[in-house]
Amino acid sequence: MGISCAKMPLSEVRRSACILVGGESRRMGQNKAYLSFRGMPFVLSLIALLKDTFHELFLVGKDFDLYGKLGIPFVQDRYPLQGAAVGVASGLRAARHEWLFVCAVDMPLVKLPMVSLLDRQISSASSRHLGIIPTIQGRLEPLCAFYHRRFLDVLDRELQKERTPSINALLRAHPIIELAVPQGLSESLTNVNTPQEYEELL
Repeated sequence: MGISCAKMPLSEVRRSACILVGGESRRMGQNKAYLSFRGMPFVLSLIALLKDTFHELFLVGKDFDLYGKLGIPFVQDRYPLQGAAVGVASGLRAARHEWLFVCAVDMPLVKLPMVSLLDRQISSASSRHLGIIPTIQGRLEPLCAFYHRRFLDVLDRELQKERTPSINALLRAHPIIELAVPQGLSESLTNVNTPQEYEELL
């Protein structure tokens, strides 16, 4: 697929990472993972960014047939529900390491300085903190964030109620580290959800 990187992992402490590819792309009208940006589909661009940056990288979604040939392990969502909480729970369940970086596939502008800034906050986390979550103007951005495996218990309790919980509400109700993103890195948190947003990206 033309993916090659020669980066060192962000930290000697082992971290996992996953890319969420389970969204239905209803507003976009087509699979966002294979939209092209700078000559490469979103999903391949993120794989290239993250695969040599973390000690483990995998995709999380519902349709193996769409992603099984990319050369990256694929984890099937355990719950039939939709939403970010489902993908994060599936990722935490599969991750080999204590901390998991989660990134949505529709965030093609994510840069390593943003990921590194979040990673450095882990050393400040206590045994109570469940995540390192970036914020812009006080708004949580949970799909470019680190989660501790302890958050899985919280997610499972809610998902077993057979309704999709708000991941933001759950994070607000538990100890997390909120990181205000410097203006120069805020572009990394751009989501592409609609055809208009995709046109603006190009």
